[in-house]
Amino acid sequence: MGQKTNALGFRLGTNQNHHSIWFAKPKKYSEELQEDKKIRNCIQNYVQKKKKTLELEGLTCIEIKKRIDIIKVIIYFAFINGNIKKEDRTQKILPRIQKLTMHVEQELNCMNRQLSIEIIKIAKPYGHPNILAEYIGLQLQSRVSFGKAMRGAIRLATGAHMGGIEKVKGIIIQIKGRVAGKDRKRIEWIKEGIIPLQTARAKIDYCAYSITTFRGVIGIKIWIFIDIDIDKE
Repeated sequence: MGQKTNALGFRLGTNQNHHSIWFAKPKKYSEELQEDKKIRNCIQNYVQKKKKTLELEGLTCIEIKKRIDIIKVIIYFAFINGNIKKEDRTQKILPRIQKLTMHVEQELNCMNRQLSIEIIKIAKPYGHPNILAEYIGLQLQSRVSFGKAMRGAIRLATGAHMGGIEKVKGIIIQIKGRVAGKDRKRIEWIKEGIIPLQTARAKIDYCAYSITTFRGVIGIKIWIFIDIDIDKE
């Protein structure tokens, strides 16, 4: 029986960084951890509710950096509404960031520490597994066949890195649940290229995503192999 491990946690300290950076004493560690979870849930729920007015789509990652007097939150988005010009982004998005900051501060009730939120747009959105998982989820909810949805995601992933510094060398997409309306759950997967999951030096991005369809809950897992870090021998 194989022992499964998280592809990101397995590579912490080699080529994968922590999404939360802070120090706490053992007695307060659980409190800080719960606060991180509360911050992430609050931001995700707010973005989901205000999707149309916020004009930011594709939440990929939330980084939290804590100091004694400040909590810095960096939110990575994949897409910014095309109606906003590049030179006007800062002016138009800044008021929305301030509203988001006020909302999180009210939920957290942080009196002693200042909250700072920064938004960054990622360069190659379709090279990120979270975006591909959302794409597949929308396709499945629209009753598109799972094979067509997975092949479309692979085309997007391989096309996102063409001509870039890093190129996708391999990708695995796995779907589990009542696929294609079958009575029993099953696993369907597709692979393109190579995926060295047991190599710690390999730069592999991973995500687990779930959607609710009229047939039930379907889980989506995606592994993307970018390159091997030669420096980490």
